[in-house]
Amino acid sequence: MFGHLRTKDRQLFAQLAGITSRLSHSTALLARLLDGPHAAAAPQAVHPGVLNGVLHARDDVHTFTAFAMRMDRMEYRDLALALDAAASAVWDATVQASELHATGTEPRARELAALLGDAAGALHEAVPHVGRDPAIVHRYCTNVREHADAGAALYYAGVERLVAQSTNAVETLRAKQISDVLLNALDGCARTAVVLDRLRWAD
Repeated sequence: MFGHLRTKDRQLFAQLAGITSRLSHSTALLARLLDGPHAAAAPQAVHPGVLNGVLHARDDVHTFTAFAMRMDRMEYRDLALALDAAASAVWDATVQASELHATGTEPRARELAALLGDAAGALHEAVPHVGRDPAIVHRYCTNVREHADAGAALYYAGVERLVAQSTNAVETLRAKQISDVLLNALDGCARTAVVLDRLRWAD
């Protein structure tokens, strides 16, 4: 594939490796936030590094999306939009975890964040092999989709238990909101994997 790419195509794939690396890093920051101690002070004062790191990753993906949307291949646009959705959902989850003082309080959210981190990492590992080794790309993309499926199963089972065992409506809503955006981020990663897997056949 790379032997036939035009200049802008080469630029896009050069950027893509950096974008997936930053997405993977931002999911690690989110997981660290969810694993941390309960935030007793203002969240922005407690976790400025985490918030800034995830914000920068989201903004970088937005810039990548703007570039990809000017390309003449629908696959590139689909790829960028899926990555953008994932990065925006990671940012939303980070903000909610911080503003709602949700750190260290919801095991299922931490499990979803761990699956999200693994999915983002697999995306990053797939990128260098696009157009070079379809089998490796397919293996990593399948891994991403498996993590997303596991996250969906965990989410729906967790929500069912959460509602059944709830004694505090506010706490229940808070836990569900964070899980919702984590699931959205996993879905964005899965959609990205589908496009990457398709790109391996592109000329």
